[in-house]
Amino acid sequence: MNRISREKIREIVESVPIRIVVGDDPTCPVCQCFNGAVRVSDKHGTFLCSCCDTTGDVLTYIRKRDDVSFMVALATLSEISMSLVGGQANA
Repeated sequence: MNRISREKIREIVESVPIRIVVGDDPTCPVCQCFNGAVRVSDKHGTFLCSCCDTTGDVLTYIRKRDDVSFMVALATLSEISMSLVGGQANA
């Protein structure tokens, strides 16, 4: 199994603003709360649900929303990144 460096993971994560993944009116990937319950920090690339206190970065959001492994979430984020930057970031 190929290992991906932390630097490459960071590059992929930083290439996609979290708002692109969660949208303008996000739903919590754990408790499904919406209508302002989920706060998103574009500056820090994180989310926080005020209903269930779930928090994390864009990879955590994808993992919990889609119920997938870290590697699948990273591949998903890489695909989003490639569509945004024309294929420059890949896992």
